Amino acid sequence: MMFPKHKRWKSKKYRDAARDQDCTMRLPGCQNATATTVLAHENGAGMAMKADDHNGADMCSHCHAIFDRPDHWPFSWDVMEAVFERARIETIINRIERGILK
Repeated sequence: MMFPKHKRWKSKKYRDAARDQDCTMRLPGCQNATATTVLAHENGAGMAMKADDHNGADMCSHCHAIFDRPDHWPFSWDVMEAVFERARIETIINRIERGILK
């Protein structure tokens, strides 16, 4: 059985809204450098595939660098997964409260 190809949800406005926002990941050592905050996508979307934009969280450069290197994670896979999910939800709430996502 063939499944239709997943159409990635992406929004430049949603990604750009990370600019100057607080880091939602807050890993050990986070300086919450809002000038470096970007929307960091969930890892493991698949070969040559990026996750949907709603599967991202606002992260400063420090947290993003750690998140992209599972071998440097300060917590177990399960804990990092929970930390990311909390950060993802905070990011979505941020976009709703600011009127970027309806």
